[in-house]
Amino acid sequence: MPGALRDVTFRPTTNTAAAGGGGGDGVAPLMNDYKWKFAASRFSETCLGGVRVRHFPWALILVQALLFITPLALGIVATWLSPSEAFPVVWSIVLGAFAVVFAIVLAIPWRFHKKLPGDELFDLAAMEEEDEDYEVESVFSMQAYGLLVEERRATQILINAVAAAATMVLALWALRPIRFEANPSHATFGAFLGVYGWVVVTLAVYPALVRAPPEPNRFQTLEAPRLLSGAHRCAHCLALLTVDVVLAHVYPAMYVQLYLFTGLPVLWILGICPELEVGLWYAAELVLVACLGGSPTASNTRLFVALTLGLLGATAVTIVYILHF
Repeated sequence: MPGALRDVTFRPTTNTAAAGGGGGDGVAPLMNDYKWKFAASRFSETCLGGVRVRHFPWALILVQALLFITPLALGIVATWLSPSEAFPVVWSIVLGAFAVVFAIVLAIPWRFHKKLPGDELFDLAAMEEEDEDYEVESVFSMQAYGLLVEERRATQILINAVAAAATMVLALWALRPIRFEANPSHATFGAFLGVYGWVVVTLAVYPALVRAPPEPNRFQTLEAPRLLSGAHRCAHCLALLTVDVVLAHVYPAMYVQLYLFTGLPVLWILGICPELEVGLWYAAELVLVACLGGSPTASNTRLFVALTLGLLGATAVTIVYILHF
């Protein structure tokens, strides 16, 4: 069973009418009233890359808008002011340093939370279940901070900061309109990409730096903590931008990967792109089953052990074959 399904517990009910599905055959419906309401309550956050609007006071919405616009505006300015050299070194350093510092500064209050008196954090799961509005005394309180910034371990902060920095640096190289000036038919697309492309990048970077959005391919009231939960959108961008960097030296006029890049928000909203951690485990299981002839495993630990043994065995067989022949 793929890793994406191991974290989901199915609890079918014998009263589907009470669950909103109608009918009484004892089988839980695929989508009932509760599931539709649950998905709708999180849809705006998914579309906005983690920016939370529903039941939020206007002051916190403005703070989130500021956090969202900062990397967006910096990226657009860097793109349009970058020189015509092969790689804008100075602006790359600026964007990379910004992403790392931004992630660290936002994470600092969580390190000292237990030492700060007074503030009680919201029970986010209970508030979401009860569909209540959030009320805070001040935007500078720990309550407001807990609503805006996700608590993460030091390892997560480091991974997310590096992913965000790499995404912004590669995007700077790929989205510069000067790349498209040699081909007049693509000049308009280049100008459009120099602005809209950074909206896509910000929708990927914001989850890594601030708060990961709920994804429609995960039905959970309280998001289960994952080591790479905030970096999966950056990984999708990095995959396409890396392909673009490689193809730019082989087929300079090929922009298919950039067209796919502009469609990433739609894929995120529809839940088509897997989360990074789930995708890696799923790919590992495909290698184990399809390439090494193994069997599906019941846990990630067993999958890791089976894949490691399979790769070691395949390596040993290959070495023996080469030495023998």
